[in-house]
Amino acid sequence: MKELLFIFGVLFIGLGINFLRGKSLRLLAGNLWGDENNNVNSEAAKKMGKIVSPVIITPRIALLFYAFELSRLANIVLAFVIGYSIVIIVIVYVKYAKN
Repeated sequence: MKELLFIFGVLFIGLGINFLRGKSLRLLAGNLWGDENNNVNSEAAKKMGKIVSPVIITPRIALLFYAFELSRLANIVLAFVIGYSIVIIVIVYVKYAKN
């Protein structure tokens, strides 16, 4: 079980880093910024990738902590992720509710 947590943690950290770099943005849910050649060139998609990537990377760090039996650190990281996610959801809701 620990090996599986470790593997998933490493794979999703790689995915989060790709989002941070502006790669693999077609995997974002609701991505409407691609053109007809399936290329993502929009600055809005790249900005959303940079916003979403910490939410992807940090829980996977918690998975690595659980894999190495450091559950106290993992709980702290997960609390940070929940707080960050709530703040981002509120900001997006307020921003797009005005439009």
